[in-house]
Amino acid sequence: MKWIVLMLTVAIAGAPAGAAELHGTIQVRFAASSTLHDFDGVAPPVDYVAKQEPDGGWNASIAVPVDLLDTGNALRDSNMRKMLDAEHYPTIGGSLHGVRVETLRAAEPTPLEIELTIRDVTRRLQVPASNWRESADGKATFELSFEISLHQFGLEPPSILFVEVADGVHVDIRVSGSIGPPAHADRSAETVEEETSG
Repeated sequence: MKWIVLMLTVAIAGAPAGAAELHGTIQVRFAASSTLHDFDGVAPPVDYVAKQEPDGGWNASIAVPVDLLDTGNALRDSNMRKMLDAEHYPTIGGSLHGVRVETLRAAEPTPLEIELTIRDVTRRLQVPASNWRESADGKATFELSFEISLHQFGLEPPSILFVEVADGVHVDIRVSGSIGPPAHADRSAETVEEETSG
């Protein structure tokens, strides 16, 4: 069950000043436990598009197909899709609003509000963002890490014979995108140009 929830969380990130849209990718990993053993899962990279509002904040939404969630066990994955009712709710949805690059650059973990929709239930979660990394070519990444409860979304953890899946799921999401060259890189270029012209 854990698998489902994770993907959605995410379409965030910053982008170059004046840009109307930002394109990027998220990678989701999740971990859960059962009375038999712990297990984890992944989803293939999912693309997202973030749009900038007049006030400078970024909004993004994403829909992750439930069929892309993979725990490496066909029976477990089948039970997960039944729990999520993939036939009627084929995707998990997530959205972020008003995300700012300067906030993500802060040294301390930054809580972001995410709207996560699983089946017909939507919850708002406060998720810390951390490990912001920015390269000279304008690419940036950061990570989201949080716990969710299946019961919180009206989901009943599956059980097979004496094996029961726990209610809690740990989710790790890596977000990447292009935000344009860092401000210091722009200043360095201007300085070089002035020195050359002088």
